[in-house]
Amino acid sequence: MLTDYAIAVREHDVWVLVADGTIVGALELVAYPDHLWLEDVAILPAWQGRGLGGSLIRHAEDEARRRGVPEIRLLTNERYEADIAIYTHYGYRETHRRPHLGTDLVYFAKAIGLSDQAGAAASDGHIE
Repeated sequence: MLTDYAIAVREHDVWVLVADGTIVGALELVAYPDHLWLEDVAILPAWQGRGLGGSLIRHAEDEARRRGVPEIRLLTNERYEADIAIYTHYGYRETHRRPHLGTDLVYFAKAIGLSDQAGAAASDGHIE
């Protein structure tokens, strides 16, 4: 999925994950009255497998709590089986699928407990 980062930064909420002085990840959220849309979460390949993507997902959930928004929604492609497993691991549930260009888009949602404790900070970097 392609992202126009000039539009993303201008029109959405974007955070970057910095480690060793380098941007190693990014999170893009779009606010709606009843939910946050997780548009993008990405980690540089050399930094994957360290739990940083999970840190960004937890940051999104903390942001939803901070804003008093009860749900986060997202989608991924059915071909991204590892992403589906990650979202499922973090408690997101599949809500539906929609055909798109010969494959299915898989939609997920997670109810956010507004009184839950904030998630843990990234251990290898900080979110700005």
